[in-house]
Amino acid sequence: MGKLRYRTELKYLIDLKEYAVLKSGLSAAFKRDPYSLESGGYGIRSLYFDDVYDTDYFTKLSGVLERKKYRIRMYNNDPSLIKLEKKVKVNNASYKLSTTITREQAESMISGNYGFMLDSDNELLNEIYVANAHRVLRPSVITDYFREAFIYEPFNVRITFDEHLATGLMSDDFFLPELSLLPVTSPSQMILEVKYDEALPTVAKDLLSCVDKTVIAVSKFTACKRYIALNGWEVEKWG
Repeated sequence: MGKLRYRTELKYLIDLKEYAVLKSGLSAAFKRDPYSLESGGYGIRSLYFDDVYDTDYFTKLSGVLERKKYRIRMYNNDPSLIKLEKKVKVNNASYKLSTTITREQAESMISGNYGFMLDSDNELLNEIYVANAHRVLRPSVITDYFREAFIYEPFNVRITFDEHLATGLMSDDFFLPELSLLPVTSPSQMILEVKYDEALPTVAKDLLSCVDKTVIAVSKFTACKRYIALNGWEVEKWG
């Protein structure tokens, strides 16, 4: 897989005023993500896989510094492009490995059949095949949200706004266009994510000065799992 490149990843929960001020500055100094639609962003739906013991979920809750998650992801509910990803975090640093799979292969994973990975020459598929053999990975939770993304190419900085975070009650309905979604964040909230390599450039630091610098530790995966498990507790906590 080559040398892994860790990036710093910070998350903040912001309100609409902070969003408006920060977006205005970013629009002047940063470029929009090239995948943005005319609406200014794009929809992201992910399905996370875990074992029957929810090991990855409880690893996150217990504060283990190094943790991983496996997921499939599509954009704007379009199944013509599906990413299979492994995301690893060590404290505030992370890296992601990604490969493209077909809808048929994704549906095979959802049904518990990982056989198509066995003879693949893709190392990520090989790893997930072995992980499933040991842990029996099954659909765990769906996350769904709308993202606006800005990039600062000279320093490889990426700043995103995620709004309308929601989850599906049934985790295997990933491809259902009319999936019933339950809101996890309130309409007045956004999740701000800041990702960069060695250091955050001054231009980004100045723009972010309008934001309350309280970093949140809860991931979208965790928030959606807790919402379902605790029947609305997460809405009250974030709301």
